[in-house]
Amino acid sequence: MSKLTLLSDSDEILALARRLRDGIARETPLSTVIEKLASWGARVLASRTCNVPGAAYLSVWLRRENLQRLLEADFGCAVSGMLGVSASFPKEPMGNASFIKPVGIVGHWTAGNVDLQAVLSGVCGLLGGNANLIRVPSDQRAHIEPLLTCLAEDDSEGALSSRLAFISFPSDRVDLHEAMARHVDGAMIWGGDEAVRAVRALPFPTWARIAVFGPRYSLALMDALTWSNPATRKIWCDRLARDVWLYEQRACSSPQAIVLERGNEDPRGFVRDLADSFRVQNKRVPRRLMEPADALTVLKARADWLLQAQDHTAQMSFAPDWTVLVGEGSALPQAAQHRTLVVTIVDRLEDFVASLDGVTQTMGVAVADAGREAALAQQAALRGVDRIVPIGQMHFFNSPWDGQMLVKGMTRTISYARSRHQEEA
Repeated sequence: MSKLTLLSDSDEILALARRLRDGIARETPLSTVIEKLASWGARVLASRTCNVPGAAYLSVWLRRENLQRLLEADFGCAVSGMLGVSASFPKEPMGNASFIKPVGIVGHWTAGNVDLQAVLSGVCGLLGGNANLIRVPSDQRAHIEPLLTCLAEDDSEGALSSRLAFISFPSDRVDLHEAMARHVDGAMIWGGDEAVRAVRALPFPTWARIAVFGPRYSLALMDALTWSNPATRKIWCDRLARDVWLYEQRACSSPQAIVLERGNEDPRGFVRDLADSFRVQNKRVPRRLMEPADALTVLKARADWLLQAQDHTAQMSFAPDWTVLVGEGSALPQAAQHRTLVVTIVDRLEDFVASLDGVTQTMGVAVADAGREAALAQQAALRGVDRIVPIGQMHFFNSPWDGQMLVKGMTRTISYARSRHQEEA
């Protein structure tokens, strides 16, 4: 269904579930799904009506080659086994074989802090051959509806829309959440601690496959050789600024701090370059609207930081548009968000990484020595960090995410052994 449905009664979910199960039975070839998704992405980029935040990124993400990379990351050589075609890995003895099938209907509970999350999550379910019942938070409807208009124009045969149902209802309608949970075979749950706990408590079927993407903290780190090199420092600062700006720093993959290794050079040169990058990015992507409560959060974070220690300093805009807070030590403050980045200086990156735990989702890195960077990545992974990527690529949505395969997690690998009668025949 290539439109957003506003629900008021639980019986409407039953009707949608029946339609979605009919869509699963069609078993659209994976190649067709990929072509249709790529075509949708191209239309989003070309259409004026789809000029919503993140539209350009979505168009790139939906390209055929990116979707193929996503599937290869999850399934490797078994990509050809998607949607019931025999897998390319060897058969087991006695004629046994394996093939891949969807879990069925996947319910998607998306967070309100990432504009495109409903589409991104739904596409992951779709690539696994599933039908998808996707709840869009009320404040995200204006971002999603234009994208669905483009889908309707591009998918008249229903190859995609027969297995997509975008719905919206108030977050306090527990009866609708429960009805949604009862009719799915899997769930992808995104959001903060309270929201995740509430959804996980819903009456899912006992066989339902549950994938949770809860609240996490992300940061960047840079070694002394990298930040003290004026020839490349500005490039890294520009990349970091883009990572901070995207999603208004509210995504789990948004950097809240950058950790610098102490070196022989004065870090104030790096801070000045970073502040310049923030100014340029603020002109390029000015904030559309800032709620008074958010402005107070930024002002409080500035005051708390400067009053906390005598050696704390800051670079900031006069208005609460952007803020760079500077200090030392491995203790990181609670995320203030709203384009507020902490720069903290430590003696050794290895000691800092050893202090991390599973709350850290993404670590953006810029380390001059490749061997050292690889060792830091291994160390961070052992401490619970799930994503180690270059600064500038912290938000790129790929698999695995939060340590989980985005598409494969909502599929089943079927074991099929031929009967003796068939073997003898």
